[in-house]
Amino acid sequence: MARRTRRLSEQGKELIKQAKDRKKQEWQGERDNTALIKESFDEEWRRRAREFHPSRIYITEATFKRFRWYRQAIEEDTFIALCQAIDVNPDEVTDYTDLDIICIGDLPEAPKPFCGRISGLKTLQQWIVAGKRLIILNGRAGIGKTALAYQLMKQIASQFEFLIWISLDAEPLLDDVLNQLICSLSKGKERQGSLTDLMGYFNQYRCFVVIDNWETIVADAPSRRYRADYENYGDWLKRMYGKHKSCFILIGREQPPDMASIKVKAKDMLQEYQLEGLRYEEDKEILKAEGLMGTEAELKQFIEIYNNPLILKILAETMRGTGNTNVKRYVGEKSVTLFRGDDDSVSGIKDEFRSEFRRLSRLEQDIVYWLALWRIPASWQQIQHSLFSPVGVYELDSALASLIKQRSIVKVRDIDLEDSKEYYLDQLTTQLATASLVEQSCQELSNAVQQQEIRSSAIFVSHAFVPSGHTELEKEQTRRVIARIAACLLRQIPNEVQLQQDLQTLSAQLTADSARYAAENIERLVAALS
Repeated sequence: MARRTRRLSEQGKELIKQAKDRKKQEWQGERDNTALIKESFDEEWRRRAREFHPSRIYITEATFKRFRWYRQAIEEDTFIALCQAIDVNPDEVTDYTDLDIICIGDLPEAPKPFCGRISGLKTLQQWIVAGKRLIILNGRAGIGKTALAYQLMKQIASQFEFLIWISLDAEPLLDDVLNQLICSLSKGKERQGSLTDLMGYFNQYRCFVVIDNWETIVADAPSRRYRADYENYGDWLKRMYGKHKSCFILIGREQPPDMASIKVKAKDMLQEYQLEGLRYEEDKEILKAEGLMGTEAELKQFIEIYNNPLILKILAETMRGTGNTNVKRYVGEKSVTLFRGDDDSVSGIKDEFRSEFRRLSRLEQDIVYWLALWRIPASWQQIQHSLFSPVGVYELDSALASLIKQRSIVKVRDIDLEDSKEYYLDQLTTQLATASLVEQSCQELSNAVQQQEIRSSAIFVSHAFVPSGHTELEKEQTRRVIARIAACLLRQIPNEVQLQQDLQTLSAQLTADSARYAAENIERLVAALS
């Protein structure tokens, strides 16, 4: 086995002490006080633990001291028996810092302490116990996929003979990964081999294999195929749900290519888990761990808005730097200005969104920008009607399905009409998409003004910056979008009068097709500059 021993963690030592105090009172009620005076509590504990040991062996005082006082590693069955005797979950008190893991690439740094994601951990453990061979763990950047998988590995480690963590962040070729794994699993007897040889080891031993950053070997939209020299990873994926004794966890921001076909062939050996944003009731301990304060209503609103663990951590670090960790300032009306700046913390958050956004197709990007501009749920018909370039029913359905199911960017809700849906973005994505739209539009308009050339792909041509028909929303978007683009343009072209004239000249060049949204966008920008 990869791990046949366990030792008590520092936090576990305190939990054991609390459990001991509870049990002392309970056991005194079961036996007369004279018996407990003659026999120390620790001796009683060891006696009762023997009943939980699979071999019913006598636990010596020396072993007990290594467990309780010196926090040294002891035989795993004995460790578990001692914990069960006093009603303690052994997984909660084990020190996992010395896990024996075969690692290719960087091993993640485990969050200390790991908080929340209770239902997710429970679901994944149930699937593993049920014998699932392949679990696809998807979710947005920073949502906590890697941390969840690492915590899962710690908690189920004793069920496997080998623990393997593979990070594809450095984009290793499959042959290199195969050879390293074969060398480790054969204990150095074999230095290289084939995919069939490797799968033989996964059938010989029960291994828990996590493969992180799967999306790095997949091309960006629109192809979404495996990159050149990485196609054989697709062949490996098809072997993962075949017959063997191991369990694979694939982590990525999106589903692997050919997922529809894989689902059909894998049948009940495959499970998918889409990791969503944080929920207050389940994940509020994360806020406490980061030292954030506020009323319950403020903390609940904060986690609803900034429901991405990575972004929450970045914000918390910034707040601690100011000495003010009260979240009140981040949940008020002015919180919409959060992503306008360019300081390091904001740039880090924007970079994560840009990385995610680049992997979308142009149609998917257009849908996200429209939903960010509307800021309210929109129907399928509204989206189709607003798109600058006409698309068919299947094409639009495919894009929406990708944004909802594969990428968790767009949300969907039922409305009163039969079989009707509305689509929207959460508050955080709306802010980030708006900031991205402002930056991209400013650059495109600046290029158009300087070159006096209008590209049909430009955002100011394909989208209406201010949606019509909602008076209050028009005022808000004029402030959020038009004013910010105008300010950005003035930084690049400081002469305000000249900029107005250049925009008007640009407007005069619009054709009947390009004027659909661009004419009003430019008119509003000129008005804002005035």
